[in-house]
Amino acid sequence: MCGITGLFSFKNIASRVLLEQMTDTISHRGPNAYGYFESKDKSCILGHRRLSIIDLSEGANQPMQSACKRYIIVFNGEVYNFNEIREDILKYSSVDFSTSSDTEVLVEAFALWGKAFVYKLNGMFAMAIYDTKDEILWLFRDRLGIKPLYYYIDEEIFAFSSELKSLNLLRKENKKFHLDKTALNQYMRLGYIPEPNTIYQEVKKFKAAHLGAVTKDGFSNECYWNIDKKISRNGIQDEVQAKAKLKTLIESSVNYRMISDVPFGTFLSGGIDSSTITAVAQSISDKPVNTFSIGFKEAEFNEAEHAAKVAKHLGTNHHEFMVSYKYAI
Repeated sequence: MCGITGLFSFKNIASRVLLEQMTDTISHRGPNAYGYFESKDKSCILGHRRLSIIDLSEGANQPMQSACKRYIIVFNGEVYNFNEIREDILKYSSVDFSTSSDTEVLVEAFALWGKAFVYKLNGMFAMAIYDTKDEILWLFRDRLGIKPLYYYIDEEIFAFSSELKSLNLLRKENKKFHLDKTALNQYMRLGYIPEPNTIYQEVKKFKAAHLGAVTKDGFSNECYWNIDKKISRNGIQDEVQAKAKLKTLIESSVNYRMISDVPFGTFLSGGIDSSTITAVAQSISDKPVNTFSIGFKEAEFNEAEHAAKVAKHLGTNHHEFMVSYKYAI
């Protein structure tokens, strides 16, 4: 994971000191690199903390600028089909890619297609793109809301971050935060707070499958994908066909997620889901896949032996960590 932050001032110069503090607060999200962008009028500042996964070079650090110099991106996540999107870009543009990162593909895709580029993305993401010409800050979050994005807005400033704790620093700027009792009730009943609510009335979760624009006139957002419109009421009736379709989808999904310039692995519990994913990953990989399991010393809670059997059968490089209820005390 990476971490992104940003400030957009509607009236005055945005605080570089505050933005750097916000970014430092989520330094654990990106230990490999960090960087900042500041617009010429200093009304927009972006921050990034990087965890390197695709293209480990310094050239892939963020914030990243488009080849035309107009757009600046900060991005958290992975877009699995970035290679296909790169090929599409080259059909319509002569841009000379300088990295092999998905980030560069994203900023160039936006430069070519504008906000409609989001329809092409297969992945998990939260990102901000600043248009230095029109002075618009664009925000995008993935279809299912896998990657987090929080924001605060009042008459003076718009602020966003990958984590709520960054926005909590706005209190130092005399911003008043109040407990959202509805959100508290939701947490006590559900165990989590549904979007767009947070524990604070003044801070919201940027909705999944939404894009937004921040200008001097304010903030607006829209939904770009709706799951209800993607689900067919007429399922596949033929069992053989259904199995073949499911197999193709799982293999495609796992294959996309194995694209990495750093070592990767799977969490293996020994159950159907994790065993299926691991089996597909191992069938694709040309070397043993790293698998990881947590076992419990208390026999009634321990599933490690099932995971170990699956790992042995598949020939993975298995790692097991045993814990006890004492760890929770």
